[in-house]
Amino acid sequence: MNILDRMKDVKNQRLYGFQDLWFSNGRNDPSLLHEKPAADLFRQGGVPAARIAFLRVFIDYGDGPRYAGLYTGVDVLDDTMIRNQFGEDVGNICKPESRFPSFTASPFERTARGHFRRAVPPALAGHHHRHRQLGQRRRHRPPSPTIAGRRPPRRRGTGAWRRVRRERILGHSLFLSMRPNPTRSMRPSLRLPFALGLLVCTVSPRLAAQSILSPGKAVAGNVAGKDTARFTLRADSNAVVRLRVEQRPANVALRLLGPKKSVVRAVNGSAKGYEALQVMTTEAGEYQLQVTAADSTGGAFAVTLLANERLSTDPRRLTDQLLAPWDRRDGPGAAVAVWRGGRTLFAKAYGMANLAYDIPFTVSTPTNIGSTSKQFTAFAVMLLVEEGKLSLDDDVRKHLPELRSFGQTVTVRHLLTHTSGYRELYNALVLTGRRIDEADYVGREEFIPLINRQPVLQSAPGAEFNYNNTAFGLAAMIVARASGMPFEEFMAERVFAPIGMTSTRIRADVRVPVPGATVGYSRNASGVWRDLGDLGGSMGAGGIYPTLADLQKWAEHLASPKVGSTASLTQMMTPYTLTDGKRTGYGFGLFIDTQNDQRRVHHGGADVSHRSMLALYPDLNAGITVQSNDGAFDSNIAFRLAQAFFPELAPKPPVVVAAFDAATYDPKQFDEFTGSYPLDAAPQFVLTFTRAGDTLYTQATGQMKLRLRPTSDTSFAVQGVPASVEFTRDAAKQVTGAVLVQGGARQKATRQTAAVVVAAPWRPTVAELNALSGRYFSEELETYWEFVVSDGKLVVKHRRTSDIPLTATTKDTFSGGAFTLTLERDRSGQAIGFYANATRSRDIRFARVR
Repeated sequence: MNILDRMKDVKNQRLYGFQDLWFSNGRNDPSLLHEKPAADLFRQGGVPAARIAFLRVFIDYGDGPRYAGLYTGVDVLDDTMIRNQFGEDVGNICKPESRFPSFTASPFERTARGHFRRAVPPALAGHHHRHRQLGQRRRHRPPSPTIAGRRPPRRRGTGAWRRVRRERILGHSLFLSMRPNPTRSMRPSLRLPFALGLLVCTVSPRLAAQSILSPGKAVAGNVAGKDTARFTLRADSNAVVRLRVEQRPANVALRLLGPKKSVVRAVNGSAKGYEALQVMTTEAGEYQLQVTAADSTGGAFAVTLLANERLSTDPRRLTDQLLAPWDRRDGPGAAVAVWRGGRTLFAKAYGMANLAYDIPFTVSTPTNIGSTSKQFTAFAVMLLVEEGKLSLDDDVRKHLPELRSFGQTVTVRHLLTHTSGYRELYNALVLTGRRIDEADYVGREEFIPLINRQPVLQSAPGAEFNYNNTAFGLAAMIVARASGMPFEEFMAERVFAPIGMTSTRIRADVRVPVPGATVGYSRNASGVWRDLGDLGGSMGAGGIYPTLADLQKWAEHLASPKVGSTASLTQMMTPYTLTDGKRTGYGFGLFIDTQNDQRRVHHGGADVSHRSMLALYPDLNAGITVQSNDGAFDSNIAFRLAQAFFPELAPKPPVVVAAFDAATYDPKQFDEFTGSYPLDAAPQFVLTFTRAGDTLYTQATGQMKLRLRPTSDTSFAVQGVPASVEFTRDAAKQVTGAVLVQGGARQKATRQTAAVVVAAPWRPTVAELNALSGRYFSEELETYWEFVVSDGKLVVKHRRTSDIPLTATTKDTFSGGAFTLTLERDRSGQAIGFYANATRSRDIRFARVR
């Protein structure tokens, strides 16, 4: 009988060798059982902690016992090597000196150790203990068991324990239950029987003691329902912690809490296989890994702490530490190159470029750099500007006359700065059921027809930054028209060859392979690596495959041009200014900001399963690039590595101030910050700050609400996300803006001056949802959506996607998947359609057709 079967037996009251823990003291509140360590509960009753498998807790307040729940996984004070149900050694993880240093050996503990024996796995035939029903007296005393064929010794004198009982369960010894010797004056209903069970160093807790993790040692556990398994480890500040959880077969979600109990990282990547988590710590202390069931099934899992070590001060060794998850033969890899003053400081590749043919990733492997390609397209435009073949202020329709007119001039400059007002192609196609995440084919021939079906521009040209692949696809078409050459040929002849980028290729057709290039991989829900291919139609916005060495040549060309002029490159690296005077932090195909006061020019890339980052530090004549063919790779790691290789990027020593105690912060002070703050560079992305009682929140456009933790009177950490927010004031001490700090960048947001009314949450009734059921059609996208109500929720159906449950947010607004929608009603209040927003493509109308 396995653990899950035994759980069912317990819930069905068919208890084999299991007993109940009874409290008859009103100070033991059942509500505390979910929060207090189980060891504390035993300590209250005078019982040392021990490992139990299943424990039903009852509390008697004098009016009869009340069931308080089924709990598992209380710690054991024994370091004997044992095995779990998987046959793995999991002993030596339950050591009293490290877990409960205040405990000393009690008569119980000595008795438990004295009678610990390895048992031969027997047929499960334990005693079927009878239990009184809630509110009834016990009618039967369980039969006295024996240990190794004889009765256990009686402890005489003042000892608290009268006998120790042992049974053999699941092939192990070791059902230990102790009963106190009650005084004669005790009424039967107030006796305090305590039962402890099954010694196994596995964890299956709802109220679990925290197992300590040791590097390289697997610890098994079980979760089901709302159980939370907790594991602890101590880490220094500035350390790397890497964990792996095998799901066998449980589908689990992970959360790592820091010493202050705030969420450091949360992971829920796949339903099968493994979950991996790696963090760089910023404070020393005890970290807690929480493992919960990600679905209703639950089951077994095993946690392994792969690394817990201080980050090296040697940048080369540090790179190895941080890229260790990709240094493997059974998964995709990564590559890094660092240079300064024309000299390569470091270049190394990890993992595999092609899993099907067992080809490793090397420093000379071409790889898809995704949107990092945009700067190359911008440079091609600038070469033609220098030759007088086009102007940045040309109406795009001069070169692409088939584009429709929107009554406002969209220029070439608007394309290169993401300020055109056109919809974002890939975001819009998601609303048609296209599986961009599955590399659905997209042809370049779709760009112009999609724009021409757009009823109006999303914003006036030059008024709003809206990152946009559509614009750079059009820019590549303009280069081809103005030069009279196919874009890929122009780039090879006019850009790559003069710079010496001899190994770089453009993938004009996604169906034509690039010789020797990496294959991009993403894990599916079963944890299996899949080759999904690359985005179609991305040329101009992406689609370039260089090697590390070629990217270094490109970066050095930007510092000292081999073709084109310095003036053109300077213009590319100058942030664009919107019509309202705000700067976007984006030039022509490049982001411009600072890292620890050093000027930084950079651009990342993300194709379906490729990730990229190229970062330049012009004042240092230095740069770094990081590439990967793993769709889950975080390319912002380049900024951390750059900090290690370039001392000038090291953070300045903090100004010593009195430590801020978050517990002293009055939540009412936060009221002066509440409101909406659109990002200056992307006004459609709004941060909203609210307070509910003592809880502080922020919510970004189209995203879930997140809690904030005060780190000073004006700064707050975003819980569950590696980001923080700082509020700013003007000379009159009025709050005027905020700064979002994330990924090494600081993004300014200006507070909306008009009073913003925070809409109340909307909880529609089933009848209100049923009134929305029907079929809706978008003339712009030529696609249907169907709304149905299932299990009390509104669900979107489309023939090319799985069902998408919608969650009501505010009145007439829903969110689900990667989009939000707002209902459109007629004068009578009937829903006649809705407007859908898919990140960078918004206000796409769907009309109700039935």
